Amino acid sequence: ELIKLFMEEVKGNVGFVYPTFEEYPNRISENRRVVFNPPNEGFRYTANDLIEYFSMKKISCICLVNPDNPSGNLLTTDEIEELALWAQRKSIKILIDESFADFADSDKRSTLIDSELLDEHPNLYVIKSIGKSFGVPGCRLGVLASGDGEFVGFAKKKVAIWNINPFGEVFMELFPKYRSDYRIGCDK
Repeated sequence: ELIKLFMEEVKGNVGFVYPTFEEYPNRISENRRVVFNPPNEGFRYTANDLIEYFSMKKISCICLVNPDNPSGNLLTTDEIEELALWAQRKSIKILIDESFADFADSDKRSTLIDSELLDEHPNLYVIKSIGKSFGVPGCRLGVLASGDGEFVGFAKKKVAIWNINPFGEVFMELFPKYRSDYRIGCDK
């Protein structure tokens, strides 16, 4: 629901790194996709690679899954901030899907869902699928966070009022009780 909402509101061309989770590029027409294919066997890239490539392109948004699925490529928080600053100067939105961030190595595991960080970068949008993170895709739970108050207000008005089912609600009430078990599982 949040992916669809965001992608429908983005105007202009959108930058993607391939291979990636196809739900994002599938939400816009092929002629609006600007694709970066990392020129190496492991599909590895850095923020500087993206800045260099997309500086030469006409885009209004870059969409990244971080860590990426299926490559596992991971940009650090510092790299995301560097990318967000560059994009802010160019009036480009950055959408980061961090649904797999909990599964990164513990020393690299972090979240961009931080009020101070998002307020500093109002062009940064973060989506996280709770269902993917916690292995309960049937719950259909997710979050969208941004310092762009206008867009967040718009999103709140556009999503269905009753968009969480009772199973998802119970799951969210129970999760804090098992948070430490979850962290141990992620570390393993």
